[in-house]
Amino acid sequence: PSDVAWFNIGPKPGEEGTAIITGHFGPWKNGASSVFDNLYKIKEGDKIYIKDSNGNLIQFVVQNSRIYSANMSVSDIIQKDGKKQLDLITCNGTWIENKRTYDKRLVITSLIN
Repeated sequence: PSDVAWFNIGPKPGEEGTAIITGHFGPWKNGASSVFDNLYKIKEGDKIYIKDSNGNLIQFVVQNSRIYSANMSVSDIIQKDGKKQLDLITCNGTWIENKRTYDKRLVITSLIN
């Protein structure tokens, strides 16, 4: 619940294209919070910092926040314009018990500054 994951078949944050980092949302059985529980609070103009493998900080500026159906494909969501973009993705919406997931996805889009 406290870790994020980089979609490693795509670009690394700071490279050309859309880098994707995902993390959990919602409470766990043991009462633990999830890493992206407060992601919905991020707004346009906020800054996101990613530390690369060399220890350098890369700064991104949030462009928008959008909610999509959980049925949407990641390829339908990401931009394909060649910019250096970072998308943070987590669950959102209503919990669907029999599917053990939420019905929506929150996507925070940011561009390198």
